[in-house]
Amino acid sequence: MTIKSLVSLGFVACSLIGCANATFNFTGQSPSETDTPKLEQRQANFFSGFGQQHTIDVAQVCGGIDKVASVDVNQSLMDAVIATVTLGIYTPLSARVFCK
Repeated sequence: MTIKSLVSLGFVACSLIGCANATFNFTGQSPSETDTPKLEQRQANFFSGFGQQHTIDVAQVCGGIDKVASVDVNQSLMDAVIATVTLGIYTPLSARVFCK
């Protein structure tokens, strides 16, 4: 393969990779980059998570529902790379729980 072909292939691969993020705030403010999550968990999904559910008892993690600040679920760049390499068979997500 030529360098031009490799660069084109790399560009196509990078354009297919996407990241996603969903944050559920309970305090009206988003967690900052310096906040440390009380729980960080990688959730294994198969076939893009079709028909799968994951449950985290955030009240138990934070010691009460009134102490929950936010829940963040995202597909990081590394998660997207893994999903792309496995052709969507294994598609991990990362969940983080922040407490007050």
